[in-house]
Amino acid sequence: MARKPWLAVVLAAVAAASSASAAWAGHAYVPDDRFADAGRALTDFGYVSGLAARPGGGVVAARAKHLGAGALTAAGAPDAGFGTAGAAEFDLPRVEEHGAAVAVDDRGRVVVAGSVAPVVPHTHPAPEVHAASSMAAVRYLSDGAVDTSFGSGGIAVMAFDGGAAAARSIAILDGGAIVLGGYAADGRAAALARLQADGRPDEGFSDDGRYWRDLLPGLESVRGLVPELGRLTFAGTTNGGQSFAARLAGDDLDPSYGRRGILELPGGPVDTAALSAAAGANGRLLLAGRFAGVRGVLAVDRGGRIDGTYGSGGIAAVTWAAGARPLNAVQMAPLPGGDAAVVWEEFDPLARRSQLAFERFGAGGRSRGEPGRIAFWSAGLTTAMPTGLAPTADGGATAAAWATGHAEDARGVLARVAPAAPHAAPAAVRRACRRTSAGHRARHRARARTAHRCRRR
Repeated sequence: MARKPWLAVVLAAVAAASSASAAWAGHAYVPDDRFADAGRALTDFGYVSGLAARPGGGVVAARAKHLGAGALTAAGAPDAGFGTAGAAEFDLPRVEEHGAAVAVDDRGRVVVAGSVAPVVPHTHPAPEVHAASSMAAVRYLSDGAVDTSFGSGGIAVMAFDGGAAAARSIAILDGGAIVLGGYAADGRAAALARLQADGRPDEGFSDDGRYWRDLLPGLESVRGLVPELGRLTFAGTTNGGQSFAARLAGDDLDPSYGRRGILELPGGPVDTAALSAAAGANGRLLLAGRFAGVRGVLAVDRGGRIDGTYGSGGIAAVTWAAGARPLNAVQMAPLPGGDAAVVWEEFDPLARRSQLAFERFGAGGRSRGEPGRIAFWSAGLTTAMPTGLAPTADGGATAAAWATGHAEDARGVLARVAPAAPHAAPAAVRRACRRTSAGHRARHRARARTAHRCRRR
């Protein structure tokens, strides 16, 4: 029996849709082919650290050089309307500026946090040396121009007694106030600084806008900030491989949180920079890093205790590719409904190259599906260490990374994933059926008109 033409069309649609979705069946994320080159963007921003979403689907990264910022459009191209070819920087004479974190306020202004250190002439043993650094923040307008109404000519500097200080994290509060987190006293103390919306120190916060305290043995730094309900929760790491969470109530540690305001976490990240924090569902604090030998997301409840109902015993472990070896940091971004997106680097021993892997966890710490993976091998880059993650409006995520190759310096790269479409094949079939049904009805009407004319004759 001859196959009906419309049936052949439907079967072809089923085959095509099934083939297109088979490679990503069961995955939570797929490379976003709407972003740059199949989800990958190579930039000329240099080392990038930290990432924030911008209105319209674009992103902005903190550039290490000159407390700068680099912006891409939703399509992954340099934003021609921001700075020069998407890049902006704040260059002071005889000052070393370093950017480490970035945030965007509700007016689209970009704030980059980091440090500044004056360069002091010196004759021996080096021609010049750096004086002790200070925390610093620069604000750019939405077009990349320096906002000269902020701080002093666009920059706010917060010096701490007792040695060098630097910001490694940032949060913008309701009303526009800015909190910087990092270290002071040459790294011997975790430190916070609070600025008013115009960049002046908030003298109502602790000691003229500054708070620093030696929380744990060793050098320490605040890596994540989560403001909530008038209290500031922060998390950090030590050079001894330990991580911690703490909460302020007013100007000092909240004694009802953890043990006298501090929760010492099991184990610690391999890299002292490998910790990020976000607010989760039901008042949880979510931390991404390495805990008790497990890389993943750890949940802390409102009282500063590990939440054993999250994931497995409080930790949602990331899903490594078969045979892959874990590398570097786990970065995280909060998603609607208490979900969390995470990204990490893993090494493929067969290809002898690394790739970025993205996974989504539900509010209870359950994985939403197999991770999506993006590699930069075809671009000649063999490793990509994630330094930041920002959510997209559709539930996907964009990662900033520091990538290297065999014969070139490090460069900033960005990668974006989108939620997988589990019903792609049925939708394609429905479209094919609608087309063939419409054609079938048209042919039926034509035959009916012909039969009617024949009967009239």
